[in-house]
Amino acid sequence: MISLRIKISIPEWLPKVAIIFFINAALLVTAYSVFAYAYKDRVYPGVYVGQIDLGGKYYDEADVLIREKIDRFGQEGVKFAFNNEELLITPVMSSAQNDLAYEIIKIDAENTINTAFNYGKTGNILNNIKNAMIALVFGKKFQFLTNLNEPELTKNLEKWFARFETPAENAKLILDNDKIAVKKEISGKTINYEKSIKLLKINLKQLDNSMIKLYMEDSNPKVYAANCKNLIPQAEEILNVAPIYLINGKNKWEIKKTNL
Repeated sequence: MISLRIKISIPEWLPKVAIIFFINAALLVTAYSVFAYAYKDRVYPGVYVGQIDLGGKYYDEADVLIREKIDRFGQEGVKFAFNNEELLITPVMSSAQNDLAYEIIKIDAENTINTAFNYGKTGNILNNIKNAMIALVFGKKFQFLTNLNEPELTKNLEKWFARFETPAENAKLILDNDKIAVKKEISGKTINYEKSIKLLKINLKQLDNSMIKLYMEDSNPKVYAANCKNLIPQAEEILNVAPIYLINGKNKWEIKKTNL
């Protein structure tokens, strides 16, 4: 009977490395446990919301700081400007027609605070250790949680600044001396509201109420003279049947070429 013996050679340094590893891991977990206990009622050092340093603050202290910033933002609002004209947008606006208030910017104070306060405390221990170290070494910045009512904001901006715009005009068929002609398209100038709203969204993450400038851009028509020329034969056929009479009982209406 043949007997096989396999000899496994373990390097002398491996047990030492393993012991050192487990000792360091135990020390790290112990250190984190002490750290976590010390900050169980406080925000971890290095945690910010916007530009507000909440590190080491108790929940109530963080709550006060965040809500003070939100209140200041609500009072000051954000100005949109074009040339020398400005429009102040606040989180809650009032309607001049019916004295009703409507919300344009909603700021979620409670969830903003909770997100910062719970950072490094709600995951498994490895993730918690990692997040605590990230905050301590690099800092951890959170954004204000906001919701923007874009349709209502756009409506306000357009209502106030539309007077400075020159909308583009499409080419169209006209009747000139009983003949069909093409009125050429006209380019316009309009404000890019979408671009300004995107900038506001970025600023809202920090509750930055810096003035936002509006910029005019070229506005192109959707229908050009070249498109209309192909329609002239069809339009002439329709005009050739004029005048058209509509009769309803004793009532009679005449539709002339100029009406068509």
